[in-house]
Amino acid sequence: MGDQPRVRRNVYSLDPKGAELTSYAQGITAMQARPANDPTSWTFWAAMHGSRKRPSTPLETQLWNGCQHGCWFFLSWHRMYIYFFENMIQAASGDPSFGLPYWNYSDQYPQWAALPPPFQAPPTGAAPLYVPNRDAGINSGSSVLPQGDVDYANAYAVSEFYRSIDNGFGGGPPAGDSHFDTEYGQLEMTPHNAVHNDVGGWMTDPDTAAQDPIFWCHHSNIDRLWEGWLKANADPTDAGWLDRQYPFVDTSGKTFTITFRQFAQTYGGNVSYNDPPAGPPGTADPPAGGSSPMSPVNGPAPSRRTLAVAPEGSYELTGRRSVVSVPLQAEARSYMAEAADPAAGKRVGLRIDDIQFDEPPKGPYQVFLNLPEGTTPDYRSPYYVGNVTFFGHAHEPGARRRVGSHRFDVTRQVSELKAKGEWDDGQVKVTFVPSGPVPAPGAETPGEPAEEELSKPKAWVGHVSLFNG
Repeated sequence: MGDQPRVRRNVYSLDPKGAELTSYAQGITAMQARPANDPTSWTFWAAMHGSRKRPSTPLETQLWNGCQHGCWFFLSWHRMYIYFFENMIQAASGDPSFGLPYWNYSDQYPQWAALPPPFQAPPTGAAPLYVPNRDAGINSGSSVLPQGDVDYANAYAVSEFYRSIDNGFGGGPPAGDSHFDTEYGQLEMTPHNAVHNDVGGWMTDPDTAAQDPIFWCHHSNIDRLWEGWLKANADPTDAGWLDRQYPFVDTSGKTFTITFRQFAQTYGGNVSYNDPPAGPPGTADPPAGGSSPMSPVNGPAPSRRTLAVAPEGSYELTGRRSVVSVPLQAEARSYMAEAADPAAGKRVGLRIDDIQFDEPPKGPYQVFLNLPEGTTPDYRSPYYVGNVTFFGHAHEPGARRRVGSHRFDVTRQVSELKAKGEWDDGQVKVTFVPSGPVPAPGAETPGEPAEEELSKPKAWVGHVSLFNG
């Protein structure tokens, strides 16, 4: 295994014909030329994240379908995955200093929210960085990622890696040994899942996503955002998080197992970002080369009970604005009146469950609380809660794809809407508004707005509820 220090740079700061992108393309080409059963090949490494093909050898069974999603291993597993992939590109390209570029789609909006030009369709870009299996507008550069889908303010507003009400920044402990669980953290939902949805094509499915070269630049940026969060916060010290073993393969094709504790001790200082993000508000940068102190995950989860639930049924999302009403009974009204007072220390959570789809919609759905009728949806408004995202897979061939529950802390929204006199004690209205790629500046605007896009693949939500936290 290589252990060369490497600097990861903003792909938008790189010369399209410079060393980093040339080495990346050469490394991909070399890996793609290898047989699919070679553990140093492009196909094998993509299958380590996920594959639609059933493993047929003991090695494939050990290494394929290993990605960790919907749980607190999401960030740590992907950090190791992209690091060892980076080693593979270094070896395959002959460039020992290669650092995986990151796609910083959140800053310099909307310019950097476009797919980086070397990855776009010809003549702007070219294979192997260009692949046709993406949204057509994203691939041509005529569409960009919507700003609400790349904003990470919700994730950075959370100071705990894990907390019960919304799974915190990094996600919750999984219920079992599954590479897809239901405890999504805030960073995984937005921007991680949202960007997967918006790019489209292979990126919408965990079983194909790593075949797209932009996948790796996307995850380099997610790792960078984790680093920014750690300027003010800390990772868990729980042994269950630090000491779970994972199999990987080195540049010679030899398998090995490693825990995140071992990885952090051995390789943690080898990666730096040329433009690390600012930390959460009020953050001071740690000393160069330093690390954030680690503190235990918050203690036992508080007892959670449902306060209010929408009527039984499956709620269809069809590409138009959809509203689900959640009736409030006396207990819920009383609890929310108390929670609206910050001094009370009570919290209100929104939970959206049983999310299913046949084909992924063309982007996430933004979620709003008590959005007034006729109001233009805005992710910066006090009504905005977060995004429902559709990065999931079918557990059985031909079955609908599913994603885990989405939980949001809506205490602030309850408090602000009560203060504005916009609270209805009889019901809470949860509004779902379709998102997805938007026209790039200067591009021709479609004749119909996104909410009227009736061809958008349908999705279903089976359960909407409010709970105490």
